[in-house]
Amino acid sequence: MKFKTKIYSISALGFCLLILQFAVNRSLWLDEAKLAYSIVDRNFLELLKPLDSGQMAPILYLWCTKLFVLIFGSNDLALRVFPFLMSLLSIVLLTKLSVLLIKDKTITLVVLLLFCLCPSVIYYSSEIKQYSTDIMVFLLLLYAYFKTYKSVKNQLIILSLVGILAVALSNVSIIAFFILGLYTLIFKLEKLKLLVFPFTVWLIAFALYYFTFLYNHPSKDLMQNYWEFAFMPLNPLSIDFWLWHKTNTTLVFTQLLKFPPQLYVYCIIIAVYGFGVFNLIKSKNYKLLYLVLVPVLVHLILSAFGLYPFYVRIILYQIPLYLITIAFGLSFLVKQLNRIVAKKIAVLCFLFPVAIYTFINVVKMPYLKEHIKPVYSFVNANIKPEHQVYVFSGNVDVFDYYKKIEYINFNNPIVLGEAHHYDYTGHHSQLNTLKGKVWFVFSHVFSPGKSGELESNYIIDYYKNKATIIKQVHHGRCVAYLLDIK
Repeated sequence: MKFKTKIYSISALGFCLLILQFAVNRSLWLDEAKLAYSIVDRNFLELLKPLDSGQMAPILYLWCTKLFVLIFGSNDLALRVFPFLMSLLSIVLLTKLSVLLIKDKTITLVVLLLFCLCPSVIYYSSEIKQYSTDIMVFLLLLYAYFKTYKSVKNQLIILSLVGILAVALSNVSIIAFFILGLYTLIFKLEKLKLLVFPFTVWLIAFALYYFTFLYNHPSKDLMQNYWEFAFMPLNPLSIDFWLWHKTNTTLVFTQLLKFPPQLYVYCIIIAVYGFGVFNLIKSKNYKLLYLVLVPVLVHLILSAFGLYPFYVRIILYQIPLYLITIAFGLSFLVKQLNRIVAKKIAVLCFLFPVAIYTFINVVKMPYLKEHIKPVYSFVNANIKPEHQVYVFSGNVDVFDYYKKIEYINFNNPIVLGEAHHYDYTGHHSQLNTLKGKVWFVFSHVFSPGKSGELESNYIIDYYKNKATIIKQVHHGRCVAYLLDIK
């Protein structure tokens, strides 16, 4: 099979997986619902103002998503069209970029295959947040920088326009700007004079965007406090510094790249990643080594100064960088094993991560997260006028969104649950006020208390001797109970 045919086949597989994830039309979860409410509720000009619920997203991302809502209506699929399209485009861009930067065809195919099968890439293609767009923008900037142009004029115009587009679409654009500028100084100093114009345009565009939309943002303090755990400690002599790195290395390989923690499989992949770095150094491929390592280091430094959190969904754009390094590690191992075993057996090394991803996707796709729509459909079908509805605190934003788009069609009295995630007894005073037939609807029940009991179970068990369960419906951790409270 020709190389191009293999590329097209792998890309087609990736497209099919993304389409399947999109078509399942999963429910929104808490974070998505917070952002989606603002997009549905506001017009284009209103989206320029700070969003509700402390949400932040690039302006052009908001506008593009809003455009699809106007075209297709206020519904989940319309909100997901843009991130879905960005994920499809990411496959195309990674293919083109890999062909440009990686001279080994086998490694190129492995990188593309791993990217198309990566569960995080598949899941976030259907997330109503900007994270899949971050991948596309990062790849687009790299591709625009490294591609060959017919003329200098075309190069300057395209680079300038791509930079302006990137600033409005993704906050990771500034990281890409920095690493490409530094790359020019280290590896292409003779091109600096030529690239001064687009680089200047990039900086002006970012400065205008920053001082217009980000500087002194009202959600800044809220975000700083929320993401405190994702900021790298500054002191390398402290135990916290090393514990933080241990935790986040594990997160990168188990939560971002989705290699299973069972049997320490992810540790094998970490070792392969290390071999990849060694392979790039050994082969003196310093340019590619720079491109796969420096963005990660820059992001870590930004996190140390509290400027950019280092956490799974925030660093989604780094997935191609890790996968490229892993593919080089696999190539190194295959070459070493060729000396010991038959070539056909050695090549099986390439199939190890592919097999892991394939197994995960077969078992877990489609990725539903908190699929509460079947629960609300059940409540819609069974609720009576005299019933009350208790909406759990972790479900309030989702309830508000689905009420806004009229997926929830009942108008019964609503009791918004109080948040007592760390002291369940705090619920007692509110629960004691509920009488008669009450629906309890739960989602985003994510953290058990000290007893190990889920908060939803605690609330229902509180009525053990005070109420009768009439109806119930379960969909993962999204549940609803109809209780008759004495």
